Amino acid sequence: MKYLKILTVLVSFALTACAGLNTRLQTNSTVSATPAKLLTYSIDEKFVHIDVISNGCTLITSFELMLVDKTNNSIQVMRKKPDTCIVKPIKVSLDYAYRHLGIDDSRPIQIVNPAIISEVADLNEG
Repeated sequence: MKYLKILTVLVSFALTACAGLNTRLQTNSTVSATPAKLLTYSIDEKFVHIDVISNGCTLITSFELMLVDKTNNSIQVMRKKPDTCIVKPIKVSLDYAYRHLGIDDSRPIQIVNPAIISEVADLNEG
């Protein structure tokens, strides 16, 4: 039980440190959303599923899904918070309910971000 409490405190401290680093960096420079580099993505009846690379500070709030072409029902995943932590890159899976995106779910949905296959091999080798 004692070890669990210590581990919880350490993990909380590490997450707080990353969040603080992000906040300081964003206040010192103007950060704008950029198209996200996706490892993979998929769409089902209710969710958009994306896999991205994280250096330790990627959260679901780091991204925003934007409707870019209503005619073609196309969305783009934008990274609005850079991941400035420095740990071994890992794959992070994130799920977004698309009912809040303003898209027509009766038609096929497209994601316009390119997938980056080359970096997947790097993650699997490390």
